[in-house]
Amino acid sequence: MESVATFMGMELDYDLADRICCNNHRYAEPSGYHTSPEVDFYAKLDPNVEHVFYDSVCGIPLFIAPRGRSFDDFVAESMDHGWPSFRPDEIVSENVIIHFGGRMESTCLTHLGHNLPEEGIDRYCIDLVCIAGVPPGERRLSVSSPSSSSDSSVVTGNNDVASNIGVKSESPFNVTSYESSTETSSSKYPKTKESLSVF
Repeated sequence: MESVATFMGMELDYDLADRICCNNHRYAEPSGYHTSPEVDFYAKLDPNVEHVFYDSVCGIPLFIAPRGRSFDDFVAESMDHGWPSFRPDEIVSENVIIHFGGRMESTCLTHLGHNLPEEGIDRYCIDLVCIAGVPPGERRLSVSSPSSSSDSSVVTGNNDVASNIGVKSESPFNVTSYESSTETSSSKYPKTKESLSVF
């Protein structure tokens, strides 16, 4: 999805997104990529709303955050671990597959990251470039330059997404009423963080 390059006005590396999300099952974007000066991810988020993060390849909703915790807690955990970190309450369970060994991908088969539990509760360590998408109906025909101050393709804090692609329900995906069916511990995770490799 071309809009990954200008997601929320950030300068995301499209080639990195292509390698990590589409041609990879093992590697991750560099640790701390989400906090680099050209990205500055958390400064772009409104701390007063839940944000929906979409698959950067096919546009299905994957995570809603922060949910069940404060924005500051979401940011602190993500900063501590080096990648955006999500919890079971924040996953759109119908759209994400957690494989044995902890590797995670969307139902579109986009690589997302890995499950690295903390204190017995699943924690999803996710590559920003793989969740920097927009719903298919929100795609723009042309992409503005990364330096553009406005990015009309971004949909965050939206309470009703018209497209229900990938979501197994009869009605459109509704952020406000959605509840994840994910267990707090899937028992599907790598034994150590060292099992991950970074590009």
